[in-house]
Amino acid sequence: MKRYDHFLSEIKYNDYRIIYLTLDGKDATEKSVDGIKDFTRILNRSFEIHILDWLRGCITVCEKEKVDTSFIKQYEILVRKITNEEHMERELKELIKGSKKIKACIAIITALQEVEMEIVYRFFDELYNELDGKCEIINCYYDYGTKYSYITCKIRDIRVRNQDISIAFCIEVDDRSLVYSVIYSDKNGELIDSNSFKVKNRRIGGIIENAIAEALKTNITENRYLCIKYFNVK
Repeated sequence: MKRYDHFLSEIKYNDYRIIYLTLDGKDATEKSVDGIKDFTRILNRSFEIHILDWLRGCITVCEKEKVDTSFIKQYEILVRKITNEEHMERELKELIKGSKKIKACIAIITALQEVEMEIVYRFFDELYNELDGKCEIINCYYDYGTKYSYITCKIRDIRVRNQDISIAFCIEVDDRSLVYSVIYSDKNGELIDSNSFKVKNRRIGGIIENAIAEALKTNITENRYLCIKYFNVK
């Protein structure tokens, strides 16, 4: 906030305010306002009241002007969600105060971690059994208690400019995220930029990617590696 204040004073704005926007409109911390000379310039505002009221006003105006409000309503839903989660977190903190309740929470957390590990293990075990025999499983790594698990299998080989290229499919779980990816590599396993394919062969990869996107109802995640196309599913 000091940088904002310095910038505005440097360009000779005489009457300016700095808005400190939080979920519930709480006061700025000492660290946040450090270096600011005039605290009257700081206005506390909240998503819970001010932003929601502003969004409702925007919706009203747009509806009168017959302008599409769907994107504003989506943002309103998001703001409501994060503010409700903040309230729930505060209530939970109050609820678990006291040694007996804290011990119970620790026990629940430990049990939850065990359940998560079991779910991931069972998922990959069933996935392996489903894929085995239907396609060539190149490599896989999963075990009970393993934080990172994956299975990679070859979909098909194609011939491009006298070079054998493999299109592979990987499913991995890391940090509670399920990630699908399509991988392009040569016979030595070195990654290859899919854009280097001829048009006809590149279409094969495109068909596979589109089929996955349609099945998962999600789009490819932009990635700096053109040889790996990601589909993230939280």
